Amino acid sequence: MSKLISTFSILVVISAFIGSCIPPLTPSPTSAIPTSTAPSTLIPNQFGVPGSTLQPTETSTKAPIPSDTIRVPEDQPTIQAAIDTAPDGGLVLVAPGAYTENLTIARKSVTLASYFHTTGDEQFIKRTVIDGNGQTVIAVARTAGLETKIIGFTIQNGDDGIEARADLQVLHNRIWNNDDGIDYTNCGGLNQGNIYEENSDDGIDLDGASYATIDNNIISNNENDGIDIPIHK
Repeated sequence: MSKLISTFSILVVISAFIGSCIPPLTPSPTSAIPTSTAPSTLIPNQFGVPGSTLQPTETSTKAPIPSDTIRVPEDQPTIQAAIDTAPDGGLVLVAPGAYTENLTIARKSVTLASYFHTTGDEQFIKRTVIDGNGQTVIAVARTAGLETKIIGFTIQNGDDGIEARADLQVLHNRIWNNDDGIDYTNCGGLNQGNIYEENSDDGIDLDGASYATIDNNIISNNENDGIDIPIHK
């Protein structure tokens, strides 16, 4: 009998030891992995100007500043002077302000950008204004290089906001109160993340054999067409 009691005692001790090693079935609290939800495609307007209450959700990634960047007004007093001075493939970086100019990009590729391009801060879009005073704001000539880009401006009060005659990239601008927001003729390129609103004719006009990729733009309250694609016979 004493041997049986002894054996039972040993089994109880082993059972208690094993029980102390098994984790409890109830899970203990753990740090939750942060999650994010996709933003709505319709969010309050951050440009701080009258008109649309919407804006594109896509934002630019921060870009490095090349050593040969031409700054306005630090290096050149006007945007056109900076474009003329910039090397092929160069960056023209424009400080916040209102510029009444009629610009031409020709015979080279230029990235024309506000500080939005280098910071990703959308406030620089509304704070960096190019005003055409009734004439074409930015003309991209047929001789412009294929890497030409226009990034992060308010482009306003023009016959055309952008007159495109060569392929280019138009990214994250607010183009408003022009005749046509952008007028393509026999050209194209990437048109992404822009707002086209309150233009007296078309937001985007595609004439001739034009072939733009139009992605994630907001086009609203234009007098004639949001996107005009005439049928040419």
